[in-house]
Amino acid sequence: MEKNYLSRSKTIRNPMNKNPLSELSNEKLLKRRDSLKGLLIAFGVILVFLIGLAIYFYFTKSNAKLFVPLMAIPFTLMPVYIQLRALNAELKLRSQK
Repeated sequence: MEKNYLSRSKTIRNPMNKNPLSELSNEKLLKRRDSLKGLLIAFGVILVFLIGLAIYFYFTKSNAKLFVPLMAIPFTLMPVYIQLRALNAELKLRSQK
């Protein structure tokens, strides 16, 4: 028996688009925006602390290898920042209506 994989693939949903922003209520959008903003602030504080720690170790141990992983951290936070921008754009669009 041959299976039709094309028809099955139509039912699979993308987990990133589970809840489109246009379908969420204002309260849920605000709650999600506040949680993402808190997450970015927390990781920003941790990043500043880690940069300070790396500078300290650079001057005490002369080890510049610690800066390499620190350069990757902002790139890992980009999806959160992009989602926050989309949330702010949707909230701004709703307030103009």
